[in-house]
Amino acid sequence: MRSIPAFLALLCIQLITKPMYAQFTANPANSGTVSYSTVTSNGNFSSAILRATANAGYAFSGVFNYVDQWGYQRSGGSYGSNTLTLNNRVQKAEGIFLKLYSISAVSSPADAGTITGTGPNPETKFAALTANPAPGYGLKNWTIGGTEVSTAITYNHTVSKDTTVTANFTK
Repeated sequence: MRSIPAFLALLCIQLITKPMYAQFTANPANSGTVSYSTVTSNGNFSSAILRATANAGYAFSGVFNYVDQWGYQRSGGSYGSNTLTLNNRVQKAEGIFLKLYSISAVSSPADAGTITGTGPNPETKFAALTANPAPGYGLKNWTIGGTEVSTAITYNHTVSKDTTVTANFTK
């Protein structure tokens, strides 16, 4: 009968019995929280769940960077979801959050049409603004601060700061 070396047996016992003391952070700081829970089946570890919650003025990007129980650095998640289920324990996790910026739009002239797609949008994402001309009007262009940025009915604006976009209509 072969025996397990003492150091290997001790390591196995530590891995099985040692609780995982994990560190969870939000990036940037104060943008949200990251929590961790485990799921057990018949008293045994089954899976781990990371959950991100954004603070006011931020949105969760869908990306978690984490270090698993074996020390490997990994990344996972998907935009639109604030959870990530893993099949191993986690030592450290960071949730990536995006600042929300206000995208507003005005019609010129005021009664010449309406605009959809305004509101808070996460940085680095696109805000799709669509002009809906009133009867008898057509869209001339979109401008920001007087500078033309598009002539298409739908303008995809890359969000980087609070911005007001003007939809200029003509008869």
